[in-house]
Amino acid sequence: MTLSDFILLSKEEKRVILLHEGILIGKRTNFDCIIFLFQLSLFYVEVYGRLETKEVLEYKAFEETNELYPYIKDIQIDHLLK
Repeated sequence: MTLSDFILLSKEEKRVILLHEGILIGKRTNFDCIIFLFQLSLFYVEVYGRLETKEVLEYKAFEETNELYPYIKDIQIDHLLK
């Protein structure tokens, strides 16, 4: 699946793809939101949800690794060095 294919999916289709094919690689909070970072084969997706209700507010898909900066300290790579 390409980034443009993912962007065109409905919210429900995005949720299903992330649950079945995505790899959760990070989580953070920002004000009243919780943000989960998933990796798909060729790109990343942030899922923004309300902390109180767990309602999904937005999916933000991107390819640029510079957008991973808020997660760098939480991404574990120790197992790759063994």
